[in-house]
Amino acid sequence: MSRWDRFISRIGAPRVISVLGGLYIGIAVVLAVFPLMTNAELAEVIGQFAMVGVPGTFLLYGGYRVLKMDLHPDVYPRIVVWVFGGFGVMAAVVVMIEAISPSGLDNPWFTIPLATALGSIAGFGMGLYQGRAFSRAREAEQRSDELREERDLRDRIVETSPIGIVVINADGQISSANRHAGEILGFSQEALSEFAYDGQAFEATAPEGALPAEDIFREVVSTGEPIYAVEQQITRADGEQIWLSVNGAPLPDPAGSTAGVIFAFEDITERKQLQEDLRQEHHLRERIFETSPVGVVVLTRDGEISFLNERAEQLMGRTQDELDDLPSESPLFGIVDEVGEPIPAEEMPFNRIVASGEPVFDADFRIARPDGERIWISVNGVPLFGQTEAIERVVLTFEDITQRRRYNDRLVTLNELSQNLTDAETEQAVSDLIIETARDTLPFPLMAIALYDEEHGQLQYTAQTSAVSDLIDEESLFRSERGLSWQVFSEQSEIVYDDLPAQADVSASETALRSVMIFPIGEHGVFLSGATTTDAFSDTDLSLARMLVANTRSALDRVAREQTVREQRDTLAERTAALERVQRINSTIRGITTELIQASTREEVVQAVCDRLADAEAYRFAWIGTHDTVTDDVTPEAWAGVKESFLEAVTVTADGDADSDDPTGAAVRTRETQVENNLAADPPFESWEQTALDRGFQASIAVPLVYQDTLYGVLTLYADEPDVFNQMEETVLTELGETVGYALNALERKRALVSELSVELALELRNGNPPLFQFAAEHDGQFEFENIVQRADESPGIFFTTRGVPSEAVLAFGEESPEIEDLILVSDREGEPLFETQLRDSAFFSALLDRGAMPQTLTATGDEAYAVIRVPPASNIRSFVEMFKARYEDVELVGRREVDEPIKTQQEFKAEFRSQLTERQDEILKTAYVSGFFESPRATTAQELAEMLDVSQPTVSRHIRAGERKLLGLLFDEE
Repeated sequence: MSRWDRFISRIGAPRVISVLGGLYIGIAVVLAVFPLMTNAELAEVIGQFAMVGVPGTFLLYGGYRVLKMDLHPDVYPRIVVWVFGGFGVMAAVVVMIEAISPSGLDNPWFTIPLATALGSIAGFGMGLYQGRAFSRAREAEQRSDELREERDLRDRIVETSPIGIVVINADGQISSANRHAGEILGFSQEALSEFAYDGQAFEATAPEGALPAEDIFREVVSTGEPIYAVEQQITRADGEQIWLSVNGAPLPDPAGSTAGVIFAFEDITERKQLQEDLRQEHHLRERIFETSPVGVVVLTRDGEISFLNERAEQLMGRTQDELDDLPSESPLFGIVDEVGEPIPAEEMPFNRIVASGEPVFDADFRIARPDGERIWISVNGVPLFGQTEAIERVVLTFEDITQRRRYNDRLVTLNELSQNLTDAETEQAVSDLIIETARDTLPFPLMAIALYDEEHGQLQYTAQTSAVSDLIDEESLFRSERGLSWQVFSEQSEIVYDDLPAQADVSASETALRSVMIFPIGEHGVFLSGATTTDAFSDTDLSLARMLVANTRSALDRVAREQTVREQRDTLAERTAALERVQRINSTIRGITTELIQASTREEVVQAVCDRLADAEAYRFAWIGTHDTVTDDVTPEAWAGVKESFLEAVTVTADGDADSDDPTGAAVRTRETQVENNLAADPPFESWEQTALDRGFQASIAVPLVYQDTLYGVLTLYADEPDVFNQMEETVLTELGETVGYALNALERKRALVSELSVELALELRNGNPPLFQFAAEHDGQFEFENIVQRADESPGIFFTTRGVPSEAVLAFGEESPEIEDLILVSDREGEPLFETQLRDSAFFSALLDRGAMPQTLTATGDEAYAVIRVPPASNIRSFVEMFKARYEDVELVGRREVDEPIKTQQEFKAEFRSQLTERQDEILKTAYVSGFFESPRATTAQELAEMLDVSQPTVSRHIRAGERKLLGLLFDEE
């Protein structure tokens, strides 16, 4: 754009033309005014005014009108140029005339405005003409550009369109196709343009009832009408099947006929798949609604039922048509509360949802069905909102919870049972409560509880329903005592059979039951329920039965624990009483012990024992008897207490006769304490029992007075209460028997020490079993006793010699024999080796020593032996014979004589000397003496003595010197 054009554009061409026109009007006014002032002719003045003013007016109007003309804005500067061009030409002509004419212009002030005005008018006309031509040219050019741009835009739209577009000419040839069309059909854009409609390279099919693919083009061409959303399924070049939605429109030619058809199509495979999925989902939803165990109702906001599934009709007992006839305010007609009263309308789930817009969950109601049955339902409901966020529909679902409510009611009953069971104190009370509750919670007439009877070792019914009693009378539900019930109890595993006869291990005659469930109740027994029909149990029944059994087991466990606690409490009370009783007895025994120490004769000992025990509160009568081994009678030696005539009425023996086998006789035979805690327990009574009962005696205990296997008598006590001699008291009295036995033994030993005389007993022994005797018999040798040394540990060390048997054989025998321990060769004196040993079974020798007896001679050859022992004169000779009989099958007393020797002085001397020695000194001195240490020459050295006694040689020497000093001091100090 030139500077002039910019200037004119800035000022505005129409304004320049109008200003120029106004200027000419002003000049016309001036030309009119001045002549009038000079008195010129009016016509002349008007003529001049008109000739200049009219062009001015035309220019003024033209400047205003040019804006209204259909001109391109770019021509406005050109029109101004033409206007001023005409102005300039006329001005030049006037100037040229003025210059050429001699006389010049007559009226230049009029001629110049007139000429330039007319020139401007002419220029304005020429400008308008040229402007119109220019504008038309510019408009044509602009239209061409717009068409080109529109065509480019159309091509871009077609090319970038997300849908496929193809153009088919009237001959059916594809004249053009966009890129997306090729992508959809599986071809390149160039390749697609080479196809004809009838010769397409892809297979197209139409859904059932739709227009075939090959007829779409002909339909559009023949009718000239477009088609919309025609669905076609095609097989692409790569074999993939897709769905297309096709739109088609005819392309008319200038003559009005169809020159071709344009088709636009899009891939709707995903949409079709989605539609199919939706269809399947809808079908599935319909199937779910049809088969759902839950009732489904869809209602409009006005309460009209728009959908109702079959389960809902079943639950309510009405069809949808019947429900449609019900009042709209109560679509679920028949809803009542727990007591059967109708539910208020505002509490209906539907009305609550509509009023609040909130869902409702787990609302429980009862329905009164038309057939009179009432069932429990649980209702859930949600609102469905429309686009305006207003509730359009309400969906209600409900299910039958009658069984659940019944189950919950049964659970409540079981909970009440648990509380009631806490008051039951016996197994029978628990069983009765369980069966009573089972009758209310389980729908079976046949139920029973069988508990284990320890006494009989079998299951016994403790509670059962009346139907069980009617079915089996006095028998069991199973014929065999070791049938299914026992199997469940022994294996602790439940059994549930829906068809009992079908079980291979149960015969038809075994029971009348056809359905049975048996549950173990732990160690207590079993719970049994059944029916005479098959398939009588549901899962709910089994669950409730298991809970019932669990309660039963807990209750029986508690009863057992409480019973144990009661028994323990009773036992504790009994033990406390027994302990107090034993404490009193111990006090009595302490008194007895004191008197035993002070007693000097056997008579004093036994009588003191009887007196003290009879005076005790625990016992009514006490006596001590001695056993005569010849007659086997037990002769009373001392007694005390009430009913002393009892001993006159009974005869006690130890021969085991059934008529006289009382505890005293049994204690003699067994050397063990015998207890009869209830003399009145088992009639008919023996004679001694009847005699005791007649005198008020209820319990008896016989305690042997034994020391070192020697029986010194039997202490027998009687009480006027049963079951008083418990284990603790029996133990205390047994220890008392041992104490009394020891005291009587001590008296025998004391008599032996103080006696002026002694008695020698000669005995022949045959068929004995001591190992050394057996060894002598096997080697045709001789065994001879030498002496006994009582060691510090109270075990006797025995010294003996052998003849006719090598010492090596004796030592080898000692190593192999289990009865011989620590056999040592002390010395080998001219074929009579001296040995020392300790027999494992040394009680026989200890018993001799304890009773004051001393073996003098003991010689064994073969099957016979000869023994001489010296005993105190007041000793019971028969008891010593019995001691030998315990070791030999055949014992004969062949000699007895009193020996007038200073035994008393020797014994007292030994006693006084040994009282000054320590136990170790006494053991070492006697071992040294017996082993030949003091002989000349010495048979045993100090070192050999040390090895024999398992001490050091200096210790042996020190103890020997100390003993010698005490012995010499005892001898010489007395002088």
